[in-house]
Amino acid sequence: MLKKLLVVTTFLTIGACDSANSTTTTSGNSGLTEAQVREIVGKYIDENPKVIIASLEKYQQQQMAEDQEKAKTAVKDNRDRMLNSKHSAIVGDANSANYMVEFFDYNCGFCKRATPAVNQVLAEQKNIKVVFLELPVLGPSSELAAAAAITVQLKEPGKYLAFHNKLMEHNGPKDLVVINDLAKEVGITDIKFAEEIHSPEVLAAIEENRKLADDLGIRGTPAFVINDELVPGAIPYEEMVKVIKETSKK
Repeated sequence: MLKKLLVVTTFLTIGACDSANSTTTTSGNSGLTEAQVREIVGKYIDENPKVIIASLEKYQQQQMAEDQEKAKTAVKDNRDRMLNSKHSAIVGDANSANYMVEFFDYNCGFCKRATPAVNQVLAEQKNIKVVFLELPVLGPSSELAAAAAITVQLKEPGKYLAFHNKLMEHNGPKDLVVINDLAKEVGITDIKFAEEIHSPEVLAAIEENRKLADDLGIRGTPAFVINDELVPGAIPYEEMVKVIKETSKK
């Protein structure tokens, strides 16, 4: 039956091409008009919906498998860029072969929900390093927060995680007043954010993160890469641990 569908669909496609050239019959010797082919296809779909659904599901599975393979290749090709950028904050066991990279936006609600799980990984999973990569996708406030966090990483890396968590905990837009207040709460007093967040190094870091995310096929936040496995979206602690264990490099 599927073969029949492919045949009539082929007729329909030919008819559509002909229609663009102001003809009303399909090419070849079928003798069918476009309207007749459309009627045949419509009737077949109505009478055999399960065949159509099965075909679509198979196609979707094939596409997902292809996308996963592309993602794995992209991750392996860009592993060094994720793990060894000088502006990336690395927390946990920096010497571990196991890693978890997070792409995030400080104004992203799903990123905020994932933050306790990420901190739990840091607290309970000892043989792993966690890499934080700012990916501001939600406008100027997000860009400002990302620039401030990268500045802290470059100037006072030991205070990055505390500042990162403060930014995640803060609800609402981030401006320079908020940035400075949160920085003071974690003991950062020597950074002139108004000036330093606009430095070429900080702006280049944000663009580098965006390019990296694009090369990995990441379209939103949060997105995790766990031991070469791309995991899009917010996931709970248990799921993080499951992927870590399944992909562990010992």
